[in-house]
Amino acid sequence: MKKVVLAVLLGLVLCSVCVFAEHPGGWGLGVMGHGGYGWGRSGMGGVALSLKAPRLPVYWGINLELYSDFFGVGLSGDYYLIDKMLIPKIGLGWYLGLGGFFTFGRYNPSYDYNAWTYLSFGGRLPIGLSWQLLKAGSIGIEIFGEVIPSLGLGLRLWNSKYNDYHVRASDSHVGVGGGIDFGLGVRIWL
Repeated sequence: MKKVVLAVLLGLVLCSVCVFAEHPGGWGLGVMGHGGYGWGRSGMGGVALSLKAPRLPVYWGINLELYSDFFGVGLSGDYYLIDKMLIPKIGLGWYLGLGGFFTFGRYNPSYDYNAWTYLSFGGRLPIGLSWQLLKAGSIGIEIFGEVIPSLGLGLRLWNSKYNDYHVRASDSHVGVGGGIDFGLGVRIWL
């Protein structure tokens, strides 16, 4: 009974905090750099596009990685459960979200025996600080930084070009993936 009461109270607190969203309501478009530590390839590093559409309560991240022998694409979407101002005078706020991710990558070197493909998807919990620097009319600038724990499933497929000698049995599998990602970015609000 105590657990049910605590769960209901927590739900009410989270719902009441959602009413006080502090991010602007228009279009948010920006870039963010991110990287981190993970197992099972839970996310991707590099530079991503950050997008927030009006009337849709999801913050999107779209990532593309291109190297000479590698192609990767990632998509994430986060809903902010808590979005509050810490220090309204300077525009500093914080947020806690719940979201998901999907990544696809393909490594196909011309000089090696092995190629691999991976897919991963799962949940994210972004926790961040948001500093809304400038607001001139309907245009605003925001700088944000976040820590994102994640957990999901990953599928890695190996493809040896010659034989199975180069493929270890433990490397071709479905497994649990996760990690901690760190991000830093800037958005322009229109």
